[in-house]
Amino acid sequence: MTLSANVSGATSYQWYKDGVAIPGATGATLALNNVRGDLGTNHTGPSTVVPPVVDPLVPGYAFQALFSAGETVNNKADGVTPYRMVGIPDGLGAFDNGNGTFTLLMNHELTSSVGINRTHGGKGALVSRWVINKSDLSILNISDLITNVFLWDTNSNVYTNSTNYAFSRFCSADLPAVSAYYNAGTGLGTTNRIFMNGEEISKESKAWAHVVTGPDAGKTYELPHLGKIAWENALANPVAQDKTIVGCDDDSAVNNSHVHFYIGTKKNTGLDIDKAGLTGGTLYGVKLNGFALETDANVPVNGTAFSLFSYGNVANLTGAQIEAQAVANGVTAFQRVEDGTWDPNHPADYYFVTTASITGKSRLWRLRFADIANPENGGTIDLLLDGTQGHKMFDNISFDADGNLVLLEDPGNNAYVARVWKYLPATGASFPIATFRPSLFTPGTPGFLTQDEETSGIIDVTSILGYKAMLLVAQIHTVNGLPAGTAGEMVENGQLLLMRQVDNGSYTVVISNAFGAITSVVASLNVTAPPELAHSAFRNSLPGATVSNGGTLTLNVPAGALTGTGPFSYQWFINGSPILNATNATLTVPGFTGSFAGNYSVQVSNSAGTATSVSVPVSTADIAFFGGVAIDGPANARYRLEYLSDVNNANSWTTLTNIVHAGGRQFYLDTTSSGAQRRFFRAVPTP
Repeated sequence: MTLSANVSGATSYQWYKDGVAIPGATGATLALNNVRGDLGTNHTGPSTVVPPVVDPLVPGYAFQALFSAGETVNNKADGVTPYRMVGIPDGLGAFDNGNGTFTLLMNHELTSSVGINRTHGGKGALVSRWVINKSDLSILNISDLITNVFLWDTNSNVYTNSTNYAFSRFCSADLPAVSAYYNAGTGLGTTNRIFMNGEEISKESKAWAHVVTGPDAGKTYELPHLGKIAWENALANPVAQDKTIVGCDDDSAVNNSHVHFYIGTKKNTGLDIDKAGLTGGTLYGVKLNGFALETDANVPVNGTAFSLFSYGNVANLTGAQIEAQAVANGVTAFQRVEDGTWDPNHPADYYFVTTASITGKSRLWRLRFADIANPENGGTIDLLLDGTQGHKMFDNISFDADGNLVLLEDPGNNAYVARVWKYLPATGASFPIATFRPSLFTPGTPGFLTQDEETSGIIDVTSILGYKAMLLVAQIHTVNGLPAGTAGEMVENGQLLLMRQVDNGSYTVVISNAFGAITSVVASLNVTAPPELAHSAFRNSLPGATVSNGGTLTLNVPAGALTGTGPFSYQWFINGSPILNATNATLTVPGFTGSFAGNYSVQVSNSAGTATSVSVPVSTADIAFFGGVAIDGPANARYRLEYLSDVNNANSWTTLTNIVHAGGRQFYLDTTSSGAQRRFFRAVPTP
């Protein structure tokens, strides 16, 4: 799709979609490649039967439900027990497998006493590893990532293998770019992927590195040199250099929550965590000049300088000892630091949010390092959103493919329906783009699940899927909606979703030269979305049918399984062959006989494409009554079974079969008796 501006004398152009500048769209022509349409509000992937719990608030976004807690596509290692998606999903990471699939890593924020024993031997929080088909987003496999856990022994300063460690409250997560842990210029570091998270229990919580690829995949290591804090996230800077820089967000109380940075040095020997520079380094705390404590009323002036206070080597320090140093040395305290992220386009900028409270001021901040090669020299801080813009309790954040920031609310167990926001660094504008469905999260509504909901874990997957999209999860803090009997393992509900940027919308271009600027008329673009048939939802609504001889078969395309832009055309098939004149959403076959039994499917089409359903098995069956005889007799006795249709004609006994009795009481059915008006039986002993 191409839009062009035909005007003379222009020297610059800027294209807009729905009033927002399109990054990089500064030519006379706007080319929209691989355009995407909106498939509707109940768009589900092929592996789930649960519609999305989040809906867009503005044009240009669409949500697709991919999977929900309690659903399963494969068994565990025992080959028998279904592996079900566990609830309370949180931080995510993803990478392309290079074979048409991608790997997704997912935190589950369970406490240490709940759930079941996982592969590594302990209960509580876990990281699940998913394999997902890129073409249709079907879930192919889910398993536990963690197989072995290594704890730091502060007495001997070595790692020890723990066989039953119970993790607690994995929150946000980071799968750093390869460049974060490998410097191609010097060869130092590791190219194996390492998934980062921490436990958010108290100031004594640990940071963790989970090796995802390479010979040590499945091994999880405590990271003592990053310190003990109430971990929200550990985020590695993507710049390729010999220094390793990790943002360490401390989600503690409103008066003692800090932002720390770990700085280490990459190596070419040792464990993957050694090579990555995650051991042996120094922890620092952010210290704003002349500013010690954020409150609702007290914030620093934009451009205030910050320095990094060195805690030194904290590998054997307690969280209380680190906090005591922070207080004694003026490390700035914020109102509950939540997630952070490095700006991929400006990697010296570190964004983070403070959540405050439902009645307080949740804020967005940016730390700008003066020199990312020498982060110890500090930089400046800016307050970007001061908490008066209408949002509540920001939690997870991430940049999208356009360089804009997406921010997720966690309002807690309050009567407020959580939303998703966007922040535009170029203009400073912010606005909500999505919301949880009020019908599910407003007390008193018919479909109410809970008022305690939040989105989390958002990551950009544009480079993996080839179109603008982000993955995120919904935490649904209730057992309502879980499959029966799964709450003990699932603990709570939750959902994995895809948020797509769709191309439907209103386009304008601002054309400028030295004498001024003009704005074009609006070009409205409506993209016809091809039909999609969600296999699991289709199969769940239409598992199959049994029809009696002479009865009528009726099959309908389930409304919840079909998405796309109508009107649609239909063609029904039996055993892969088209059925003549079967071109409606409903298939009706009167006078059904056994010759009509088979596998039925439907093909749905519009001008943009075609989708074919999974097969529906249809068979014929009748209720029939059969006569027979019960014999009590010794084993190996021989009998001739006979039947008579008319008791008044005793000379018309007909032999049914000859048997050798198995002994005891046995039943013998006359399978030819169905439909007979009457039939009498006798057993005649034979030699």
